[in-house]
Amino acid sequence: MQKINAAITSVGGYVPEYRLTNAELEKMVDTNDEWIRTRTGISERRILKEEGLGSSDMAVPAVIELCKKRGINTEEIDCLICATVTPDMVFPATANIICDKIGAINAFSFDIMAACSGFLYALTTGTAFIEKAGAVSSSINFALVSILSRKSSLIISCAFPGREAINSNHKINKCGIVDLAIRFINNLIF
Repeated sequence: MQKINAAITSVGGYVPEYRLTNAELEKMVDTNDEWIRTRTGISERRILKEEGLGSSDMAVPAVIELCKKRGINTEEIDCLICATVTPDMVFPATANIICDKIGAINAFSFDIMAACSGFLYALTTGTAFIEKAGAVSSSINFALVSILSRKSSLIISCAFPGREAINSNHKINKCGIVDLAIRFINNLIF
């Protein structure tokens, strides 16, 4: 039997309009623009500031754009995995809320909370689903939503729901996600 490869078939992103600059951060915490730029290279970050909005509100336009780029409608999404450390609420999962808002009525969905590495865990999980289930179903559509917004590390925090579509790859032989390795390096704690 031919191996079913998963492939990233579409990419994109969404950022909120509000820009939090280093000058504004200087007023909030004991830091300055030079210190931030030399250590992180960051001069501004995008923040979802509107009252009552959450991670799902950033993901919705991202997933809708993803479907347009992929040429599918939201009902064709088979699974939506949301990697976030800032869920809308504990229950239901933010991925469930996203599916409800976009009308992905045929998708199963769940959140992965793994901070900065969340996207890699979501990609690894989605790839495993496709490569195992791909032999049964010839067309599997996954939407991965990765949202990073850490209030505890304000200087490097951002709100960026990037999203990728990964699909079974029957047409292009020997192409797709070849291998993924996730390892913990204990000296990278900050």
